[in-house]
Amino acid sequence: MYDHYWSPYQQGETAFYKAKRRAMLHNLWARIRRKPVQLLAFSKVEARLRLNIQHDRGVQDIALHQIVGSVGRATEFSKRFLPMRERSKERWSRVYAQAISPEGLPPIDVYQVDDTYFVIDGNHRVSVTRELGAKTIQAHVIELPTPITYRPDLTTQEVDLAYYRINTPGGINR
Repeated sequence: MYDHYWSPYQQGETAFYKAKRRAMLHNLWARIRRKPVQLLAFSKVEARLRLNIQHDRGVQDIALHQIVGSVGRATEFSKRFLPMRERSKERWSRVYAQAISPEGLPPIDVYQVDDTYFVIDGNHRVSVTRELGAKTIQAHVIELPTPITYRPDLTTQEVDLAYYRINTPGGINR
C-alpha cells in the first residue's frame, strides 16, 4: 500500500522548489522593470556608511521585512529571500524540517543599520521562516550606528552628500 506521509525533509524539498520557481518569476519581473534582484551586499553598505562602532543588543524579535541584505550570501537569495541556487536545496530542506519540528530554529545573527538588518548567520533560516509565513524571527542583534538616516535605496551620491553636510562647517552636527 502507498504511504502518503511525507517526511519533514521531503516537505522541505517540495517547498524549496516552489520557492525557487517563485524566485525565478520575481527575478524575471524585476529585470523587466530594471530593478535589482539580489539582496544588498553588506560589504557595499559598510564601505559607503563608514560603520565602525558596534553595540550588542542581545536576542530580540525582528520583522522579517526589515531584513534587506546579507554579509556573505547576497547572491544566493532574491530580495525576498527566495532561494536562487539549486545547490541550496539540501541545506534549505534540512532547515525547513527543523523549522516545522517541535524544537524549531535557533536565533539568527544580524547587523542592524538604522531600521534595516543584514544577516551574518542564518540566511537559510530567514528564507524558510518567510516561506512558512512568519512575520518575525528571533535574532541576535549587533547595532552599527550611522550618523545619517539609512535607507536601502540610497545611492552612493546621496550617502556622500549626507556625509558632506555632516562634516562641513555649519552642517547638521556642528
